[in-house]
Amino acid sequence: MSGRLELPQPDTRAAIVLRDDLADAPRRFRILTRVSDDKLRSIPQQVADCAAYVETLAPAIAVDGLYNLGEHSGFSMTESDVYRQMLEDARLGRFQGLVVRDTSRLGRDYWEKLGTLRDLRGAKVELHVVEDGGRFDFEDRLSKVKSWASTWADEEKKKEEIRKAVRATDAIRGAGFPTVTPPFGYVAARDASLGRKVWREDARAAATVRACFAGAAEGRALADLQREHKLTYAQLDRMLRNPSYLGGFLWKGELRRCAPDVVPPLVDEPTFARAQARRGGARAGGDKG
Repeated sequence: MSGRLELPQPDTRAAIVLRDDLADAPRRFRILTRVSDDKLRSIPQQVADCAAYVETLAPAIAVDGLYNLGEHSGFSMTESDVYRQMLEDARLGRFQGLVVRDTSRLGRDYWEKLGTLRDLRGAKVELHVVEDGGRFDFEDRLSKVKSWASTWADEEKKKEEIRKAVRATDAIRGAGFPTVTPPFGYVAARDASLGRKVWREDARAAATVRACFAGAAEGRALADLQREHKLTYAQLDRMLRNPSYLGGFLWKGELRRCAPDVVPPLVDEPTFARAQARRGGARAGGDKG
């Protein structure tokens, strides 16, 4: 299958949708969707949100599959053939990352969610939760989940703990610190003086980012930049339109500016603007290089 992932209709039908044209992608991510009890957003919207999130990650990541659990009433995820196949594919290393819109997609209750987290961790698959700001830190959060178990005597207590965690993440973001996975060119690091996770330059990758922006701003053919830096057109295009390189991070489609000691800019405003104009002109003219 080529092109974007197409979900069979109706969109609540359980299905596995895979693309076979991305088998050589350096890193393959897949999306997990279902209609949970809270009925938050449609399945197509979940797919769109997750796909948009992946676009903010490293250029080498490609979405090559979708596991749609569909709509069920009071069902156990462990009884789903789609869910079992997802875990089998994870164990066999057929994908490296799983993306969900929010944690309610991981199970109907605490125990199902914990089982999903355990199995993904065992398969060494990254888990990214869009509404929770990005990559799930298994080592950190599993210990928290276990400590919360005794207080989750009913659904309301469980929901309140989740709300507290979300508020804590919102507070970090509001203070001007990134809460998502850094794009190509940066690495996450903990700054002892600030007491928070910040982004630092990945020397080699940052040099590639700067060279690509400078080349595009000067009017170099995008195909030449692709060959020189061993990037696909999609990877280069994604890089050139990511405003995070101005010194910030993307959250829900908007750039959140950060202090230079939190997210150092890799590109200045004029260079970014000229690269954007070059990218737009190449697309309008049908020139992918």
